[in-house]
Amino acid sequence: MAVEPSPRSHNRRLRLGMVGGGPGAFIGNVHRIAARLDDHYELVAASLSSNAELALTAAADLHIPRAYRTFQEMAAAESQRPDGIEVVSIVTPTICITRQPRHFSKPASTSSATNP
Repeated sequence: MAVEPSPRSHNRRLRLGMVGGGPGAFIGNVHRIAARLDDHYELVAASLSSNAELALTAAADLHIPRAYRTFQEMAAAESQRPDGIEVVSIVTPTICITRQPRHFSKPASTSSATNP
């Protein structure tokens, strides 16, 4: 049975960031391949290792345009860019995963509408 592509609601790929998944991490390769096969994502930023130098080297080896030494640095920098990441794939070991998500979430809106 053939897999049918899902209809796109936008005309461009979403900008994807990746935390973890660097050298020696099988799951990082799987997620990068899946993102390309789906063709809805473009990997534009990454912090691929908890070792800062390895994170930079790995991103350069994979031709990822924006490399960061830490996921905190990536979250802070990307949130300030007009072309920052829109989606993040966190592919760190399960024991580490509780630290990253809060750095990438946007604060809830506090505005309220009033009726005249």
